[in-house]
Amino acid sequence: MQIIFINCFFNIRSIARHEQFSTKGLEKENSRLHRIIDKFHDTIDKFIHWIVKKFDMGAEDNLVRDFEVENHTFLNAEKQVRREDRDKELDLER
Repeated sequence: MQIIFINCFFNIRSIARHEQFSTKGLEKENSRLHRIIDKFHDTIDKFIHWIVKKFDMGAEDNLVRDFEVENHTFLNAEKQVRREDRDKELDLER
């Protein structure tokens, strides 16, 4: 009986250790992906600013707003995700 208990205890510890390493790996990957997304967002902002200066278009806000209206897409990722979630909810209600 003690041997079975000891084996179960060691199996539980090894599973817990494995889960801990898996969780740390996922957190590290998640952090890396967030940095990539943030860098991409910064690059898009710089690109828009460059386009506005290059073609002497005036205000960046107008360019961004026109793009978002014509393409039904927000450049702000958080707004876009909220919009897609809202659209999914509306589709499910139908």
